[in-house]
Amino acid sequence: MKNEKKSSFESGLNKDKILSLIEELGIKLPDIPIQSEDLFYETLLEEYERSLTNLVEGVDEYLKILQELILSSTFMSFIAPAIIGFLNKYQDKALDELTQKQKQKLLKNSVTSAELKIQSMTDHLTKLGSRKAFDETINRKYQWLIKAEPLWKEKNISKKIVLICIIDLDDFKNINDTYGHLFGDKFLKQVATTLNGVIKQETDSTFRIGGDEFALIIQIDENDLMGYGKTIDEATLNFSKKIHSRISNNEFEIEYKENTIKIKSMVSMRVNKINTDKPINYTKIKADEKLYIAKLEKNEVVA
Repeated sequence: MKNEKKSSFESGLNKDKILSLIEELGIKLPDIPIQSEDLFYETLLEEYERSLTNLVEGVDEYLKILQELILSSTFMSFIAPAIIGFLNKYQDKALDELTQKQKQKLLKNSVTSAELKIQSMTDHLTKLGSRKAFDETINRKYQWLIKAEPLWKEKNISKKIVLICIIDLDDFKNINDTYGHLFGDKFLKQVATTLNGVIKQETDSTFRIGGDEFALIIQIDENDLMGYGKTIDEATLNFSKKIHSRISNNEFEIEYKENTIKIKSMVSMRVNKINTDKPINYTKIKADEKLYIAKLEKNEVVA
């Protein structure tokens, strides 16, 4: 007796609904870095929906076995149609009642699973996303663009542009060699704070993808981007320069022994937009090529 009709809990869960449910059940949310919120809630929804689906499938299997037992019983064969009709009539209600009782437990477990995933994808020092989080976010954005672009075109809606900004600290090795790794770590933390100040929306993310290499993934409306230039390439470059101006040439004050040392952030930055006409690895390779060009001059941006 397979349940073909979807029960009420399957009707369009999203971030707002899951937050409302969490508040209703009095579940405490962990402290999640802003750049990881998008991934946290996406993971939470996936985990919760998977748990609910498994629960329903388990009930379906139980009811199927019960039906077979009823039909195979000689004693009950004369009332089997009535019993099965009763089960069919109340199955959806029973499922909803059961899931209501299980919601808090399932949702708590889902929150814990999502939190553990975020922890595994967070850089310990800077609290930015890790290299693993960076790669996963690019892949998710790539798949999202592939699905969304035909709809934007069909409805004549301005499409979204996703920019990948790779940031490399110039002369960081010299800072480490001069003042030591603890000083270098403090410097990296201040750079991370600066990067977090650049992002303005939940769809933007910051990452530390190597020792002195960082990344931003920024989503921008094409119409807004075109306000920076006459062509898409010119607009991307000018927009990138604006970002670069906010993260380069900042003077940080860092304690060193009994003194305060002033260090200026000098960064090379390469920017590439995700192109759905090409494989995702094409975007990464092109970005690497641009970094090489940017670092030749130092403290430059290439888009």
